[in-house]
Amino acid sequence: MERIGEKESIKNIKFVGLHIDEKLTWKYHMESVFKKMSSGLRALTQCKKILPMSLKRLIYNGIMKPHLEYGLILWGSVKGPMRKSIETLQKKAIRAIAGTNYNAHTTPWFAELGLLKLEHLYQVSACKEAEKIIRKLVPQELKQTCSIANPQRATRHNQSTK
Repeated sequence: MERIGEKESIKNIKFVGLHIDEKLTWKYHMESVFKKMSSGLRALTQCKKILPMSLKRLIYNGIMKPHLEYGLILWGSVKGPMRKSIETLQKKAIRAIAGTNYNAHTTPWFAELGLLKLEHLYQVSACKEAEKIIRKLVPQELKQTCSIANPQRATRHNQSTK
């Protein structure tokens, strides 16, 4: 494996579909997601006046949403301008599906279409992973690194008296 980094010729590597850089900033992966979502948005905007809302939603779920969700548990907590750009693209897609103005509020449309914002997709992804850890459905190596705190805490009813 070659060395990656700012001073090296290779800035990132692609491993199982995730662009990974030396400092795990996820910058290159988020740029890749942005580019893929941009092409999906073009497809949506070209057919926004032709297709019914249900088919446009299907296009979003088939073309754009998989790129948002893949590896989201790893890069979803990253904040910054690239994340904001991805969120903006997602909102533009929702407006294209709903056929609303370019500056319409998207929150009611997310609810009506039954879709989740990027932040909520990340929260669902994190909850699913936490559930796997709690139910011990993760690989043995991960079980050894994760420990679940004792859920019982001292209260006035179960404290032992000395």
